[in-house]
Amino acid sequence: MGPAPNRRRQGSKTVKTRKTTEKKQSRKGKSTSSEGARNSRKVAKKTAIPTASPAATSAGGLPLEGCEGFEEFRDIVRQPVLQGLWPGETALVFVDGRLRLIDEAGYADVEKKIPMASSSLVRLYSMTKCVVAAAVLQLVDDGLLCLDDELADYLPCFQAPKVLIEKKDGWPEEGRTEPARREITLRHLLTHTSGISGGAAPGIDAIRRWNRRERAWIDVYKPLVKEVDAGQHTLKTFVEELALLPLWNHPGEHYSYGYSYDVLGYIIESKTGKDLATYLKEHIFEPLDMTSTGFDLTSMAASNPSLREEKKSSASRGGASQFRRLSVLYRRTKSSRYGADGKTSKLARIDPVGIGDESKWTKVGIPSAGGCVSSFAGGLLSTADDYAKFLLAVVSGGAHPSSGKRILSEEMAAEMLADQTAKLGSQVATACPYGDRALGLSCLGEVQRAGAPSTGGWFDGVQGVRLWGGAANTAFKFDRNNGKPILILIMSQVVPQDSGTTATALLRAVRAATQSVGAEQS
Repeated sequence: MGPAPNRRRQGSKTVKTRKTTEKKQSRKGKSTSSEGARNSRKVAKKTAIPTASPAATSAGGLPLEGCEGFEEFRDIVRQPVLQGLWPGETALVFVDGRLRLIDEAGYADVEKKIPMASSSLVRLYSMTKCVVAAAVLQLVDDGLLCLDDELADYLPCFQAPKVLIEKKDGWPEEGRTEPARREITLRHLLTHTSGISGGAAPGIDAIRRWNRRERAWIDVYKPLVKEVDAGQHTLKTFVEELALLPLWNHPGEHYSYGYSYDVLGYIIESKTGKDLATYLKEHIFEPLDMTSTGFDLTSMAASNPSLREEKKSSASRGGASQFRRLSVLYRRTKSSRYGADGKTSKLARIDPVGIGDESKWTKVGIPSAGGCVSSFAGGLLSTADDYAKFLLAVVSGGAHPSSGKRILSEEMAAEMLADQTAKLGSQVATACPYGDRALGLSCLGEVQRAGAPSTGGWFDGVQGVRLWGGAANTAFKFDRNNGKPILILIMSQVVPQDSGTTATALLRAVRAATQSVGAEQS
């Protein structure tokens, strides 16, 4: 998911979206970067915060080159940790292709007191999509795909799709469908306008907040999710079963978040003859030296000596396979189900649940290209260090700025950043993320257009910013910043995903600092 978009229906009967939530939060008091920094400094005087030792001196394949004034930005990203909202965090700041800040604070494992670091493994969930989009554009470069081709040209099982009829009261009319007005294209999949949505993932979704009508739509996919949980599917059979289900909307007309990228993942498999994990490893991870990225710990350990040693070490002790570098995933909750008192939030372990337990990511059945097709586990594991290598390559014209290793042509790197929603040909607002004409979608996340919302949450109103995130509080933002591009990356491991105020405050602070330096030099 992009920064916390829901998977619920987005159309004439639109349910509450993230933007609505942001407006409520902004009324409680908008947080600027300076305010956030001041508040966190007040907390910092009272509370010590653990940091990684030794501190990292490089990340994303680049050496750290400190910049005057950037040290104070640590206060911004540490604030959620100091407040007990996040267990720990790693933040990277790149300006004009140079690494200006690494911050590693709090814990990857609170109970074991393992510090969070740029080498800590995190669950990317929907940030997997950006990597898969890059793989799709590689195949466009190779002449194997065209983004405006019909999906059925590659997967005949999607020929002549049907759309579930929506009743006047907004409920789905079970069992009644109508022919789709047009075929699904690959660009529809890239922009979440294919009409394919997604099922609930109770492990990460706040299902109790959904009303009965929302659940009725989600339940279209409930049997399929149960089959995935039971280990009954490969990516191929999952997509084939998905093709048998009705669409939520007519292709190209509504933004509806869900399994579209999983369909793209299977297209990659069918066109290359390789499973998705192998293709991504050979064509993206290995060229960029992303040695700590993969769909599960078992497959990653096969080619990563340090992870292989961790697995051997835990096996020699006769316990479950455990990996010290894997961050624990926490749930921020007030529920007594997790040992809270119903009033005060606590961080409860949800993967691995117990200190000696095995993670759900030890071996994952389906390599979810979209982030999650089960009720909990899915998507890529990676590190801040690794994922930054990928982002830097994309925003640097397709090649890593230091190693020179190329994963995309300059043309396809530009396509990664292009507003794909604008290329649909449809000008209806409902095809835009959250029904907002001031937002588009690129292969590197949401695009803030002119007039974009500025709520103090995910969106800061600055035209041209690209941003995306994952369900477990991982996020990045990219701002071309008038020729001095800024890339920020923040990794934590807690659900539910927050409102985005920390990422926005960090970007605003860095932007202000670069503009101040520019003004002094002129």
